Amino acid sequence: MPFGGMASKNSETPENTKPDLLAQLKGFDKKKLHQTETFVKTEDGRVLKETRDKGGQYSATVTDKGQLGFVPEKHGDLQVGEIRSNLLIVTHVLNLASAVPNFFPETITYLKLEVLDLIDEPVLNLFDNVFKFIDEGRDKGCVLIHCNAGVSRASTFVIAYLMRTENMTLYQAFKYVKSKREKIQPNAGFLEQLRKYNEFLGYGKSEM
Repeated sequence: MPFGGMASKNSETPENTKPDLLAQLKGFDKKKLHQTETFVKTEDGRVLKETRDKGGQYSATVTDKGQLGFVPEKHGDLQVGEIRSNLLIVTHVLNLASAVPNFFPETITYLKLEVLDLIDEPVLNLFDNVFKFIDEGRDKGCVLIHCNAGVSRASTFVIAYLMRTENMTLYQAFKYVKSKREKIQPNAGFLEQLRKYNEFLGYGKSEM
C-alpha cells in the first residue's frame, strides 16, 4: 500500500532528472577547488611541500631535511673487508642485498634475508638466526656477508656479530670494521638498534 501524498502527472521521471555529466564537465571551474598541500619525501631524505597557486603555478619548498632512509653509495668498488685473517675458500654467503639472487646455490650455502636499508627496518630480531649461520659457516670454511653497496646492511650484522662473539662494545666493533672497510656506515635506524643491542649485552649506554 502506498504512503504519502499523490504524485502529480507533471512530475519528472527519473530518466529526465539524471544530471548531464558532459555539461557539468564542460562547466567545471577548477578555481572552485580547495587548495591542497602535498608532502613528498625524496630519496635523499628531504621532505618537500608541493603546492599550486590560484593560477596553477607549481612550487615546492623544503620543509624538513629529515634523515636518509638509507646510506647512499654512488661509487662501486670491489674491496672486501677482511674481518678475520687466514680465510679459506668461501663456503657460506649471507645475502642481504635487494634484487640480488643466490648465484651459486650448487656449491655455496646461502642465507638470504630481505632486509631493506630503511631507518624503520627491524633487524634485532634477525641477529640470533644470522649468528647461528655465521658460526656454522666458520666451522666449515669462510663466510662472505654482503648487501648491495657494502655500506649499511652488511656492516650492521658484522658489527653486531663481533659485539656478541668478541665481547666488543658497539664503539669498538664499529671502529674495527671501519678499519677493514672505510666506507661502512649503518643507517640511523640500524645504529639505534645497535645501541639497544649494546645495552642488552650489558655494555651500557653506547658512546656513539
